[in-house]
Amino acid sequence: MEAIIQACDKSGTRVIEDISQNIGATYAGRLLGTFGEAGVYSASLLKYVDGYNGAFLITDNPKLGHALVAAAEALHPPDRRRIQACIRRTLIWNIALNRHMFNIGTFPVLSCLKALSPIRFEKLLGPGIPLRLDQKTLPNYYFEDIATIQCRTILKQLDKLDTLLEARQEQARIAFLARQDVATGTTGLTSFGLAPDHQGRATFWQFVIPVKSVAQAREVLFRHHVETGTTNLPDLAHASGIELPNARALKERRLFVPLHSHMRYDSYAKLFSLLRNAGQI
Repeated sequence: MEAIIQACDKSGTRVIEDISQNIGATYAGRLLGTFGEAGVYSASLLKYVDGYNGAFLITDNPKLGHALVAAAEALHPPDRRRIQACIRRTLIWNIALNRHMFNIGTFPVLSCLKALSPIRFEKLLGPGIPLRLDQKTLPNYYFEDIATIQCRTILKQLDKLDTLLEARQEQARIAFLARQDVATGTTGLTSFGLAPDHQGRATFWQFVIPVKSVAQAREVLFRHHVETGTTNLPDLAHASGIELPNARALKERRLFVPLHSHMRYDSYAKLFSLLRNAGQI
């Protein structure tokens, strides 16, 4: 962070932070989103704060704040049908991903779909917005004002954010312990723990582990009723003919481990053992 901020200050570049995947995280005792001129949050499906595809921006620059308010007043009214579609999609996903519904309905359907049409299976679970490098204009909804129901939902979820982050950190701690124990061949809760991070606090929107192959690791876990994957964000560099090793590694060799409140140490230990026995970790 220091190197980025210093380089931008030196060149006169303004910094805008995207905190959509690490809201509540800190670095050097300071909340992410407060290092630059502004911090932007996309409140979309499966994020900590889901506001039916709404968004918000924070800044401590009064001049920028006033300009943003003026710009917001010039936005188009929100499309009622689009907002309703976002709410319906969120409701369907929440029902489908409910623990019990997933076990008795969602996973069996996914298994059948994967067997009958792997392409449709990947499309269903893949990126919601296709990558189009030739697109010259932004979608109209980028210029819509936020709806009242989106604002109310965002504020309601922000009130619960601290409790949610604490629960997530506890799940990450348990998963970390299980992973350490599987790696060392010990059993039961050990003295291993997340090393104190004097630089800041992580929020674990995802618990990421290195694997030999994301595709093969997904296949191993899916056979044992665990559906997961990696980021759906596109590798824009690769699509443009530029190879960035870390971006490729994130897509091909970094797996997201599910963190759910009902999962216990034994569940994580079994998951990591399956990956270890398959030669993935």
